[in-house]
Amino acid sequence: YMAGGTASTDFPITSNATQNTNQGGLPKVQNGLTNGTDAFVSVLGTVADLAVTLDATNPTPMPFNPLTYPITVKNNGPDPATGVKLVLTVAATGVSSPPLDSSHLSKDSRCTVALSTTQETFTCDLGSMGVNGSATLQMSGPLTTLAVVTATATVSADQSDIRPID
Repeated sequence: YMAGGTASTDFPITSNATQNTNQGGLPKVQNGLTNGTDAFVSVLGTVADLAVTLDATNPTPMPFNPLTYPITVKNNGPDPATGVKLVLTVAATGVSSPPLDSSHLSKDSRCTVALSTTQETFTCDLGSMGVNGSATLQMSGPLTTLAVVTATATVSADQSDIRPID
């Protein structure tokens, strides 16, 4: 946001806005304010407060048992968010294969998965999300090996996130 004041007689305004322009002559000072000046607040861009919650339904699975991640993405506002994208990375340490069995992955239809030597990366295009809007997704697959598995979720949008740590 940007705020300021002007003594312009033709300062552009939007619909439903009020304007007290200087109608000519010298401005009058009343209560410390100069009549004939306009105050304004301009929105220079929209912002969102996106949050992601990631859980594991079975945090200590044995090999070949399912590991499921329910994920919730929420837009806490103050503006709607567009181009919302979730990235979930599931990685294993100390092994030379991805932690989930890629031939049996279950994912939301809005998501694609990329495999590398030691991880799966789910990228989900969630589209637009209104203020207080949310999306819930679930990714799962059987664990392929006994290893320490970490999952990291990040969310982004076309708008700046006013609190990127949540």
